Amino acid sequence: MKWKQIEECEICGIEGVLPPPHHIFNAANKARSEKYGYMLKLCGECHRLVHKDYILWNKYKAKCQRDYEENHGSREDYKTYL
Repeated sequence: MKWKQIEECEICGIEGVLPPPHHIFNAANKARSEKYGYMLKLCGECHRLVHKDYILWNKYKAKCQRDYEENHGSREDYKTYL
């Protein structure tokens, strides 16, 4: 029997077996999200929320973009969220 890990949703804090982490940047930048850890552990409800609440979603994108610019690359590598 394979045990599933209990994780905590990074938005609401609920604990449970969560789906795979959600990429902060997708499409052309999905590989960068994976490489630099720009992913969120989200429950199903919060996953739907981030797709509806652009202010909340852009907050996470801006946080990751700041980290990327400070530690890995330049603003030209991404659409800017800052």
